[in-house]
Amino acid sequence: PDDWSLRLALASVAHDENNFRQEVAKSSEFAGKRREALSGFAEAARIYQAALPGLAEDEEAHNLYETWFYASLGACDLQALDSYKQPVQNQLALIKDAIEALPGEAARRHMDRFANALFTRVGSVNPAVKYSYLRSGLKIAGETERTREAHKILTYYKDLITEIQLDVAVDGSAHVGNGEPFGVFVNLRHTGAIEREPGGFGKSL
Repeated sequence: PDDWSLRLALASVAHDENNFRQEVAKSSEFAGKRREALSGFAEAARIYQAALPGLAEDEEAHNLYETWFYASLGACDLQALDSYKQPVQNQLALIKDAIEALPGEAARRHMDRFANALFTRVGSVNPAVKYSYLRSGLKIAGETERTREAHKILTYYKDLITEIQLDVAVDGSAHVGNGEPFGVFVNLRHTGAIEREPGGFGKSL
């Protein structure tokens, strides 16, 4: 019961089982069970912090905080994240506090590893959630030399948000009946700068 890696595994299984059951059949218990699973990650972190002084540097956790972070975004497996899974934003501060509470130089080492993983794994993230992934991860890792490239990518995505606009309008009157046909115009507007990008607007789309 005092093994942090087993607690981590149990929290991961509970979290993903809850996701699976929700996909099979919607349940009003989903949010509560998700909170319970996320609290399991916090408990694993507390046990790990207590055990850390007795661990050699090469025995330190490399996946505890990353897995907790992915779970807070919706799935313990990074590649399973998608736009349908809603992040639990209050977990970000808990993860950051848990890392910073580690003793001595261990806090810096663990935050550096988290920052490195945040950037090196961005290529594996579903494109629909890359912006959320980076924005959330940088709330934990902050602004350091190791996160400079991640901040550059996030700034690029922020620019895209301001340069591409979805415009939807009903064709004609908005007062329609269930027996009448109606149309909808869907337009994507973009700036000239987007068109000049390599690959043009089609690549961004």
